[in-house]
Amino acid sequence: MVEVIRYFRRSSVLFAVVLLVVACDSDDDALELRNRFAVAADNISSVSVETPLSVIEVDRPITLSFTSNDTTENLAARATWSSSNTSIATVSANGQVTGVADGTVTIQGSLGPYSDSVDIRVSSAPLTGIEFVVPEPVNECDSVQLQAKGIYASDDDSVREELSGVVWSVSNSPATVGVFSTTTNGLFRSSNAGTAVVTATRGDVSEQLSLVISDNLQNIVITPSEPVVSLSSTTQFTATAEYSTVADTPDITDNVSWSIDKTNLAGIDNTLPGKGAVSATAIGEVVVSATCGGVGPATVAFSIGDPDIVTSIEFEWGSDLVFAYSGSENERQLIVWANLQNGERVRIEEELNWTVLSGGDTNVLSVSNEEGSKGLLTVRGRGSLSVRVKYDGDRFDNDESILNEKTLRITVN
Repeated sequence: MVEVIRYFRRSSVLFAVVLLVVACDSDDDALELRNRFAVAADNISSVSVETPLSVIEVDRPITLSFTSNDTTENLAARATWSSSNTSIATVSANGQVTGVADGTVTIQGSLGPYSDSVDIRVSSAPLTGIEFVVPEPVNECDSVQLQAKGIYASDDDSVREELSGVVWSVSNSPATVGVFSTTTNGLFRSSNAGTAVVTATRGDVSEQLSLVISDNLQNIVITPSEPVVSLSSTTQFTATAEYSTVADTPDITDNVSWSIDKTNLAGIDNTLPGKGAVSATAIGEVVVSATCGGVGPATVAFSIGDPDIVTSIEFEWGSDLVFAYSGSENERQLIVWANLQNGERVRIEEELNWTVLSGGDTNVLSVSNEEGSKGLLTVRGRGSLSVRVKYDGDRFDNDESILNEKTLRITVN
């Protein structure tokens, strides 16, 4: 009865909200009611508005984030946004702020009864230079996120936060030492030791940086080291770096050059974003290699498994099955799995020859070897029994395993 009342109360609240939304005089009122209901449903008790930049340029939009106390999800599209002065900056329905003229403006985001705001200054001062922010050190075959800060003409904001809209490029000397990611602005992927001349450009303003990549890579480690690879599947390999000067062992899968020795058996992706993924097409032995700079190749050898070879068979409940008598005659299906060389598991109880060994209580326990019911255990009372299974079929045509026979001890208490 209590649960019925609770359900009625929840249903009544939802029905009332729906009626209120329908009865609203404007779309804004309906949105407000829907937001209040969403706040209650999601247990939201506070919200936070964050901006990537506190000073923005005229006509170069930025997007704010809007999060609640119980999630890191960006709820900007659900919020209601407002600007304290639209002649200085406007804000769109999804939290995108566009500077219009010089000045400081407050941008507020609200969801139901909760709101938060940030102050943003708009400046029309012209960009005159670019300042680089480079993490240290830059290690061979590692990736490093470069940042560019804007230098402006006015004295009060001569250097600002990260500059948006920068185009990154690199020229290498004397050999190729890295490239910029096409998906992440300013992410430099090193592929060798040396010096790279990095250029950051925004409009008519351009600056260069000599980026020195340390010659400190000692070893490349490929994982998994003992993969189980089956036909028509994809296995992801990763590469990590070991350095002589730092303790970090970063993932350098996207930086190394991948190869495979027998392309007639498998292929490996050497392009982003799928680097290191091996697709097996035929059975055999292959070797995957990874090189970077002057180090390598690091290698992993493995077999592409044969689905026609059984490596072992096993009972679902192990080799000793013990359970309690229910007090009446009942049946239980005994399940047997075949573990194949390619890593798969298949049920095979119908393909086995089931033999009850001597010395068991066959009057109270019996196991069927009849087609359609093989491995079906019938229990008529308490007792014990041993049964042997053997695979003699032709399903696994290439099977040369000696592990195709197993014994199960059954005890009913």
